[in-house]
Amino acid sequence: MVEQNWYAVLGITSSATASEIKTAFRKLAHIYHPDKNNNPVSFEQFKQIKKAYEILGNVDSKRLYDKSIQLEGKSTSSLPTIQTVHDLSL
Repeated sequence: MVEQNWYAVLGITSSATASEIKTAFRKLAHIYHPDKNNNPVSFEQFKQIKKAYEILGNVDSKRLYDKSIQLEGKSTSSLPTIQTVHDLSL
């Protein structure tokens, strides 16, 4: 099973600090929050952003996620690109 790259969703690297993770989440949540954006695709993007923060914003779940990435042999050290609303609508 291919797991979502939660770092890419938030537009950060795996070396991001807790503060950087929180900042990225708040910035994206402000843009895609359903109260701010009426586009239904934005709501789906917001759910992805929220899930990414639930995993990466918690020290224990982030540690487990990082271990699962290492087991799969994925690299998260390079700066990923986040999905745009356009990407989700395809």
